[in-house]
Amino acid sequence: MSRHMTIATVKGRFRDFDGAIVFGEISRIAWSIRAASLETLDTRRDEHLRSPDFFDVERFPEITFEANGVELNGDGERSLVPGELTIKGVRRPVLLDGVFRGAAVHRLPHQHTTATANEQGALQ
Repeated sequence: MSRHMTIATVKGRFRDFDGAIVFGEISRIAWSIRAASLETLDTRRDEHLRSPDFFDVERFPEITFEANGVELNGDGERSLVPGELTIKGVRRPVLLDGVFRGAAVHRLPHQHTTATANEQGALQ
C-alpha cells in the first residue's frame, strides 16, 4: 500500500514470488519477487510502475529481501526483522515489523509491512 500524491491510497500486490522462513537458533528469511508481476488493478498505472520511472523491470527483474535473525518482542507474536532489501540493484538495510501467524509448508506465515521506493529508487 502506498500513498499517491498524499491524497489517495493505492493498493497492489506482486503475483509471482517465493521465499523461505526458517526459525531456529539463527533464523533466516529470504524472498524474491518478480517485479513485473506487480498488479494494482489499473493497467496504465501498472505499466508506469514497471517502467524505468519506478521499478524498471526490464533491467531489474527481481526485488529481494534477506535477513539473518528475527527479534521477538516477548509476546510470541510480534517481531522485528532487520534485513537487506534490494530494489533496482540498490541494497539497503530495512526493519520489517512482523506478526507470526503460525508455521506451514508452502505459504509464508509472516505478515509484514515494507518500505516503498520513490521514483529515484530511494526507500521511504
